[in-house]
Parts: sequence; structure tokens; C-alpha cells
Amino acid sequence: MEVCKNISEKILQKFLFALSLASFMVFPNFALAEDKIQGKYEVIGLIEKLKGVKQIEMIEFFNYSCGHCYQFLETSKKLHAKFKNKLHHKKYPIYWGQQTAFPAKAFYIADELGLEEKFTQEIFDTNFKLQINIF
Repeated sequence: MEVCKNISEKILQKFLFALSLASFMVFPNFALAEDKIQGKYEVIGLIEKLKGVKQIEMIEFFNYSCGHCYQFLETSKKLHAKFKNKLHHKKYPIYWGQQTAFPAKAFYIADELGLEEKFTQEIFDTNFKLQINIF
């Protein structure tokens, strides 16, 4: 009986150690996520020249079936909230392979009608939340 208790305690200790180690590895990344952009990129031009700019242009090429594009939708909302009228956001839907062009064409119609933001959210949600492939 004493042997089982010791084994259980050791297993519990190892589990708690692994859990605490994992939390130290994961949680600092959340704090840093807003501070810097991870990945490979090159800053073009001098950042100092951007101070006092009146307009920021963001060009986005996206596909409604792309998971990264879907995640960027939330990021772009935060950027719009942060920069408000300073941000000029140009969006270009793309499609590839055997995908139909209809969602991309519908994007331009929705944009013309002032419904692009709602349309884009609905198409992404249809694909990723409802798991319905319309492409």
C-alpha cells in the first residue's frame, strides 16, 4: 500500500512539474505577442519617418479558405480600432486551384454595397465555424 502511495506521489509531482514548465513556456508568449511581430520580415525604410504620418496603407491579399487569413481578420479589426481613420485598408480576394471565383466576385459586389465587412466575416465563419466548403 505504501509503495502505491509513493508511486502516485511521484507521478503527481512529475505531472505538476511538467504542467508548470509548460505554463512558463506558453504564457510569456502571450505577453510578447502584442509587443513585437514574430517571423521573418525586413523593415523597409526608416521607422522614424513614420512618426506623424497622416495615412497608413495596408494592402491585404486573402483567400476565404485560408486559416491565416481568417486569423488576420481579428488582427485587422484591432488595427482599424487603433489607427481609426489613418488606416486605408485595400483588400484583394484571391482564389487558387480548383476553387470557384464566385466568393471573390461577390466580395466586390458586397464592397460596392457597403457590406464587405459583414460579408467577409460570414464567408469565413461559414468555412471555419460551420465547416461548409463553398469553394
